[in-house]
Amino acid sequence: MTTQETKTQFLDLDALLPAVEVTVKLGGKSHKLKQLSVQDFVANTADQQKLGEASTLAAEVETVVRMLHRAFPSITVEMFNELELAKLYKLLSFALEQNGSDKASKEVAAEAKSDDENPQTAA
Repeated sequence: MTTQETKTQFLDLDALLPAVEVTVKLGGKSHKLKQLSVQDFVANTADQQKLGEASTLAAEVETVVRMLHRAFPSITVEMFNELELAKLYKLLSFALEQNGSDKASKEVAAEAKSDDENPQTAA
């Protein structure tokens, strides 16, 4: 008679903390970058796709402001709208890089490309 040993692995997602806390200073106050949730990632990806299709500068800026407001909820839409355009885009680039959105988007795109090139291995 043999006995089988059961091993358990445990991952405490509640205990995981971001490696670095990212903060920007605007209007004399510090604003923390919110960690990217799945819901925010999906919304940002949809907004990034709209950026390429934006028919007007106003539509493009509204999309950028939506994405930034998700990343920095303590910054008001009005504060974003009052920024110089160069600062707005610099902040967007910084936020996407810091919250992992750029990396995740590139990985999703690479996976999709791989699936297109090798349809027999796609799940």
